[in-house]
Amino acid sequence: MLKICARAVALAAVGIAALAPRPSQAASAYDHPAPNNWSRAYVLTPLDQKRLRSYGLEDRVIYLIANGANQSWYNVDDLVQWYLGFLNGHNVYEYLRIEPSTLLPVRPEWGTPEWLAAVERGDYVFIQPQPYMGPRPPKM
Repeated sequence: MLKICARAVALAAVGIAALAPRPSQAASAYDHPAPNNWSRAYVLTPLDQKRLRSYGLEDRVIYLIANGANQSWYNVDDLVQWYLGFLNGHNVYEYLRIEPSTLLPVRPEWGTPEWLAAVERGDYVFIQPQPYMGPRPPKM
């Protein structure tokens, strides 16, 4: 009985090995999905801006770095270190491999007084204030 089971397992292993794809049949690099790039989800928060100000960075530089982190796969802290030391603020976009003009836009909420107050407080998130819509109509 043991010999029969061992022969069945050996036969199954040979069958699987025979059906395995050859190197010429393997999927190319283009057939594999790209890895998730979570750094594109980076959004500057008031707490991050306060933290980056502590490095001595001006707001316009912080906005450039935040846009670079949003559009590249680099971490925002890596970009700060590149700016402060390695590149000394010059030609960071060459290492990011993106257009310099895409780093320039400033998001509308970054200049509002509410944003600046949130930066001073060190809020974790910024929720845009909504305009007052008036009282709710009575339920019928």
